[in-house]
Amino acid sequence: MEFSTATLKDLDQIIAFEHAMLSEITSLHEIASHGGHVLASDERVKEWLRDLILQGLGQPHFLYLLAHPGGAESPPVGLVVASVRDLEAVFEPLSEMHIHAIYVLLEYRQQGIGRSLIEAALAWGREQGCVEAELHVVQGNPARRLYESLGFGVFELQMRMKM
Repeated sequence: MEFSTATLKDLDQIIAFEHAMLSEITSLHEIASHGGHVLASDERVKEWLRDLILQGLGQPHFLYLLAHPGGAESPPVGLVVASVRDLEAVFEPLSEMHIHAIYVLLEYRQQGIGRSLIEAALAWGREQGCVEAELHVVQGNPARRLYESLGFGVFELQMRMKM
């Protein structure tokens, strides 16, 4: 398994991975966790993703890491996106890493690629001085078992009601 730090030339691939991730999440029964909302048009979602990704891509406090199981010259099959956040306002200064997205193409799942991507992101976070890592996962997402096996646990419970 080889990893590459994404660059501007990888923008379309990152958008495709993140769009696929969002589509999968909203197509599952977990759509209720998004307030019962469905995704906007593909064009609108991809435009929003493009703007968001361009804000972080190449920034030192962001990581866009692509997985290449066939070597660096092979097409990527997965992505992890993470960033460093400083918590200083009312807390003693510390840095935490937030994992924004993790995605592996369906046909490459259950091969350890997601685990390898997260482990690489955690190593990067440690290098950045982070003392903890966080991510958000929908309750019924099967990837939750992976996150728990890596040491993630429930920290906060978000509650929601329909109005």
